[in-house]
Amino acid sequence: MEKELELILEQFPKLKSEMTEMKYIFKDEIEIVKRIQTKGLTGNEELILILRDDEEVAEALKLPLQDTFLFKEYLGAFYDKR
Repeated sequence: MEKELELILEQFPKLKSEMTEMKYIFKDEIEIVKRIQTKGLTGNEELILILRDDEEVAEALKLPLQDTFLFKEYLGAFYDKR
């Protein structure tokens, strides 16, 4: 996930992205997984996008995240004047 984080940081330098570790506890087993958390989207800076794997990172890289406006009041996106 380190390489994926570098891609996210390179493509979206205005956003705040970092690697986090999440701990999942199943009965007698503990699993620690790495996730990329991205926040700082215009209009809703508190919204956190959690990217769980390579596939989700690839999808996020296709989105115009730096040019997207997210409304706090309801889920919606405004980009490219639409």
